[in-house]
Amino acid sequence: KYPTIATFLNQQGTVMITFVVEKDGTLTDFEALDTKYNNFAVLETKALKALKKLPPWTPATFRGKNVKVRFNLPIRYTLE
Repeated sequence: KYPTIATFLNQQGTVMITFVVEKDGTLTDFEALDTKYNNFAVLETKALKALKKLPPWTPATFRGKNVKVRFNLPIRYTLE
């Protein structure tokens, strides 16, 4: 759901969220990237809350063993 304040301020754009997929598939170390270059704090907060609720992912593998990996996820917000 689009944040009400972001709708009022007509905020649109892409927020980049980085996080780690651990060996067991859990998601940790969430962080919004490029926060100093845009003014999307409301959108970033909403994206971080949504990602923290996700179930575990399938972990990355290397030579048959699970490894942790950093993942960058762009999230695009567009008003209609």
